[in-house]
Amino acid sequence: MNISNFGDLNLERRAERLLMKIASPISEEIFGFQGYTGIDRPLGCHELYNTRLASYQLVFTLAMSQHPLINEIISSDGINFETFNAKPLVEASVLSGMKVLDIGCGAKPTFARCVRYLGADVYTFDKISSESFIWKGNFSWKYLSLEVRNHLQLDIQEDDAVKKVIELCGENFDFVTKGFVVDRDLKNEDRIVFQLLKPKGIYFDADGYFKLISKPFQCYLVRTSNGLVGTRSEKPVDTLNFN
Repeated sequence: MNISNFGDLNLERRAERLLMKIASPISEEIFGFQGYTGIDRPLGCHELYNTRLASYQLVFTLAMSQHPLINEIISSDGINFETFNAKPLVEASVLSGMKVLDIGCGAKPTFARCVRYLGADVYTFDKISSESFIWKGNFSWKYLSLEVRNHLQLDIQEDDAVKKVIELCGENFDFVTKGFVVDRDLKNEDRIVFQLLKPKGIYFDADGYFKLISKPFQCYLVRTSNGLVGTRSEKPVDTLNFN
């Protein structure tokens, strides 16, 4: 998947436009993905493990794709949160070729489930095991088995955490993201992300905007040959060098 060229709009602006088109303007829930969350609820419906951060993660991931269907949503004036239906995006596998890691997915990994239905190769890790995952409604057994297989129960503070992730998932992620994770659990966050991302891969900190008191799609980093560059967390502009 080519994520280095975002067309006429930059990545942040693409994400903002998508959120405006497919999410409720008040709650930021995405009703069009209700059939793919695995809990028979809209994505980002303000419940534990399925907050609006999941909506931000999904929208940001979609914004990275140059698939014609995504570009059509961004440019169309006839699509809104009430008419949007995710089924054509699922059938077209608009995220095929994208490798995604969700850090701290929780017991309802709704974001990960949605992007898996969209064709991405998705991995998750959390302190909880997949046995604690919650499913409800009509959820595909095919995707359930992938969810269990591609989940790693892991404490990110373990010295060999990155090694364990690489053993299960490999490296070269196009996209690494986290929703709400307690900061003390991510002391080595930047170095871990740097090791897992491919060149020009992106790390999106979905809850970083709470610290910035800023727009939700400003908190992301891009992997360069020497480090991570972009906006994130408490620092408006970040350049982190690891060489």
